[in-house]
Amino acid sequence: MTCYLDRSKGDRQALGRVYKCPSLSRLCPVTAFSQWISLAKLDQGPVYRSMYRWGNIADQAMHPNSLIPLLRSMLSLAGVAAVDEYSSHSLRRGFAGWARSSGWDLKDLMEYVGWTDIKSAMRYLEEDNTFLQARFERGLEASPEQKNSTLPVVPPATSPAPLPIAPPTVLVLVTISQERYRPHQ
Repeated sequence: MTCYLDRSKGDRQALGRVYKCPSLSRLCPVTAFSQWISLAKLDQGPVYRSMYRWGNIADQAMHPNSLIPLLRSMLSLAGVAAVDEYSSHSLRRGFAGWARSSGWDLKDLMEYVGWTDIKSAMRYLEEDNTFLQARFERGLEASPEQKNSTLPVVPPATSPAPLPIAPPTVLVLVTISQERYRPHQ
């Protein structure tokens, strides 16, 4: 599914932008969209609409300022603590973190989300421990002992034998703290 937005915060020239929305095997946004359109009996007009107190769907679009209270209400129903600390920005940050920890390439993530500046993207991403661990593990796979065993043997006449060097011993103290993300104020 593709979605066209005629304007957005990052669209300085007001050209609009098309976003791709893939169909997934579970938690599918395309299926959810189709079900909403069918349930709400929509054939034109805004997709996300206001609702009257009695549950009837209005003809006018949902007000942008109602998204955060709606999000917090859903998080509260899901049992999430400190819901007042979440906003619509949390959705973008959460998606970016999920995509990065799921192995998305940074360039692909930037294109999908619409970031053109690497500094903007990096504000949303915190290095995930699993991703960091995988990077270290890849480095360990190519240890010096393994590299040397695959190198061709050079005759001693052209090269002296390397002196055995004991690996240095290093003690590393790591302190870990965890706290809720709060944007710079």
